[in-house]
Amino acid sequence: MKSRILIHPDIFYSDHSGAIAAREAARQLSELGYDIAIFTHDRQNKESAGYRYFARISYTGTANYFSLKYKKSFKKVIEEFKPDYVFFIGAIVNTPVIYLDLCRQFKIKTVFLLLVQDFFCARLHAALGNNSCTKCLDKSNIHALLNNCAEKQNRPLLYLLNFQVIQKLILPRLRMIDFVLGSSDEQLGFYTRIGINKANTVKIPLFFDQKRIRELKVPSSPYFVIIGQYRHEKGIQLISSILDQIRDGIKIRLLLFNTEEANRFLDDFPDNLKHVASGKLEIHPGITMTTGALEMIAGSKGVINPSIWATTTEFVLLEVLGLSKPIITFDVGIHKEVIKNRVNGICVKAGDFKSMGEEINNLFDDPTLESGIAPEANKLYHQLTDESSFSRILTGIFT
Repeated sequence: MKSRILIHPDIFYSDHSGAIAAREAARQLSELGYDIAIFTHDRQNKESAGYRYFARISYTGTANYFSLKYKKSFKKVIEEFKPDYVFFIGAIVNTPVIYLDLCRQFKIKTVFLLLVQDFFCARLHAALGNNSCTKCLDKSNIHALLNNCAEKQNRPLLYLLNFQVIQKLILPRLRMIDFVLGSSDEQLGFYTRIGINKANTVKIPLFFDQKRIRELKVPSSPYFVIIGQYRHEKGIQLISSILDQIRDGIKIRLLLFNTEEANRFLDDFPDNLKHVASGKLEIHPGITMTTGALEMIAGSKGVINPSIWATTTEFVLLEVLGLSKPIITFDVGIHKEVIKNRVNGICVKAGDFKSMGEEINNLFDDPTLESGIAPEANKLYHQLTDESSFSRILTGIFT
């Protein structure tokens, strides 16, 4: 009889990277012969994925205080589907602890792929200043208050207080999960530092749909690309500091989601106006992976990724590697573990804008370096995304 796996993603049917990863996980597990069902709050889309579907009550900040409706809903799903495993994918703070309690009550094995560091970080992505941050992991959560880590919340103090309570509820249960997954050694190290048994941690690449990338053989043109994401941990505030170190005459194309975001970028970070005026920076709103970004990346000399969080593998990294282009990164998260400088990409110390600028200038001037990185980048892409990198690990977990 096939093992039954109930997948609990943050979201499943959208174009969000977490949803795409969850769908790819479902596809691979289904191909391996498991019986898959999806437990999600977003509306079912059978064209996107035709798995058995169970509607989930949307999570709210009070879910762990008033859990009865969540308990009744999840218990009904358990009784109907009778899962052998529940596979959580996403953020721990979006998971009512009653779900974990019910899994133990019904002797259902649990697996959790955490995509962010929300188990110790109130900012969720563990980034502060010009680098990734482990202040609250190393010391205490008072640093979240001291560093204004709830600045994006409507009621910051209330948010931080609630985060402390939720963390106290979650961590003992997280330590009892059968398998906690991550795509980097650093992430697995975070798990053991909060008390998870090392034997219960498993390294696995991030699930990625290879159909997102198609081979585009075009000659590179004299420009670099930044795929801008309007978030602190993605380094939006560092772009001007990087451009300051890039030689005049080198063009940087910044891709942003829409015109509103492009205008806000220049309003919030006016230092970039001088780069626009000089012609060094071109801003391209409305360019996404499905509306021209792939072609623009394929025609570039490389992609600058200013992320500063302890990345658990971003789609930007995989997309650039899949297009056999050099990616220029800071040494945070998985980057420092898989990017070998001037071999399969460029990786410099976080916050070292001068070194990043020098590497970009050098890459621009050296077509031999660019052509040498290309096949190694593609080799890394396949190591991180081919099904063969997952199947043995998955069957070892879901047995």
